[in-house]
Amino acid sequence: MIKEGYDKRFAATIVASSATIGPIIPPSIVFILYGVMASVSIGDLFIAGIVPGILMGVSLMIYSYVVGKKEGYRASERRATLKEILVGAKDALLALIMPVIIIGGIISGIFTATESGVIAVVYSIIIGMFVYKEITFKDLWPILLKTAKSTATIIFLIGSASLFIWVLSFNSIPNQILEVLGPVADNPILLLLLINIILLIAGTFIDTISAVSIFTPLFLPIVLAAGIDPIHFGVILAVNLTIGMVTPPLGVCLFVTSSIAKISVPKMFKYLIPQVGVLLVVLIIITYVPSISLFPVELLIE
Repeated sequence: MIKEGYDKRFAATIVASSATIGPIIPPSIVFILYGVMASVSIGDLFIAGIVPGILMGVSLMIYSYVVGKKEGYRASERRATLKEILVGAKDALLALIMPVIIIGGIISGIFTATESGVIAVVYSIIIGMFVYKEITFKDLWPILLKTAKSTATIIFLIGSASLFIWVLSFNSIPNQILEVLGPVADNPILLLLLINIILLIAGTFIDTISAVSIFTPLFLPIVLAAGIDPIHFGVILAVNLTIGMVTPPLGVCLFVTSSIAKISVPKMFKYLIPQVGVLLVVLIIITYVPSISLFPVELLIE
């Protein structure tokens, strides 16, 4: 983008903001973790995240188009030929098949979400080693070691969250929170607004996985008591926390892109603020129009 004359600040922020779509479009670690903790179908969560993820992407595309027109940005001078498109599609096809296998297998009931992970790993190793030839036998041990460390961290968080859930239940913390919230707890609109505010603030200070582990057991009993669908709440939770990936002071995606673009985070605010605003509008729509998340689930289940 910089080579094509785009403002470095815009290029960095739009890449960071677009990264928030990753944990919403399946397969998603956030949905897997929430599904395990909330005892909700991970397959249903994957389906529920498709339309919200697309909505986030389309909204950022519209924003980019408006900014591009205003700033006079242009695409590449030369359009790709049909042959180049087909060659590119051929190179990417095998990699793009993997999420189709995962989601298709879960939805069709061929295998569970856990089994899909194993199938995805085996598939990616075969394709990476024997088709793309980007992985060698020498690379396998470091890859497996890194995976083991990441998995151990997540399992530790899940174990800690289970203990946290027991402590909350034993001390009737959700009931105490309901009493404190009073009339807000009886009004789903106000309750979701309050939860959104808390999650947005928390997302700026706590990493996504840890936040899911903390707030799922805290808020789930409350939203269930208010009659809110747990799948819908899972999508709301995920979108809130992924927005935190581009909001300081934590803002993982923000700091990664600023490092690559070699600009300071404050200089990115000019374009970052409206992009976060776009994502917040999408969050409000997803929050108060449950059918955006739930209709695809109902459609595919039927």
